[in-house]
Amino acid sequence: MSIDGRKSRRNLAALIIGLAVLIVTNDPLWAAEEAGNWRATYDLVMRWINFGILVGLIFYFARRPVANLLTSQATRHRERIGELEARRDAALERLAEAQQVQQAYQERLVDLRERIVAQGEQQREALIEDARREGEVLIAQAHRRIGLALRDARTQLRDEMVDLAVARALEKLPALVMPRDNDVRVAHFFKAIQRVR
Repeated sequence: MSIDGRKSRRNLAALIIGLAVLIVTNDPLWAAEEAGNWRATYDLVMRWINFGILVGLIFYFARRPVANLLTSQATRHRERIGELEARRDAALERLAEAQQVQQAYQERLVDLRERIVAQGEQQREALIEDARREGEVLIAQAHRRIGLALRDARTQLRDEMVDLAVARALEKLPALVMPRDNDVRVAHFFKAIQRVR
């Protein structure tokens, strides 16, 4: 027989003896005998003995199931803690990935903002250049119009001066030119025509 078998038989024998003592000591006939000063002490001692036996029985019979229960609970809680830690680690990894994605989007947003500002600057420069060219064209057109207006004014002034000179000449020439001068001029005219032929 193994040591565990002997131990369990010894424990069983101790249990049986303890139960027998409990049954015998709790017999109501014993309590009916003369009660003296010893009865209060006896009751107190028996309560403690009963309590000790009860604790021994509970310890003996409930030790393994309670230990198994506590072990299974500890194992279950350990597994649950492991699962929660795994979920926490997965959540932390997802959080790190989300932070990386957010950082990438932030960098992309900064880059996009810089490109938009650069394009805006280019468009502003292009608009300024277009406005400068249009201004130059408008100034050139204004110079041309001014030049044309000046030329027209000069032409008109010249025409008016010629008209005025002709009008004065027509006023003064009839008094200065004689018919004889007119004949000389006609003769010169005909000579010039003959030379041209």
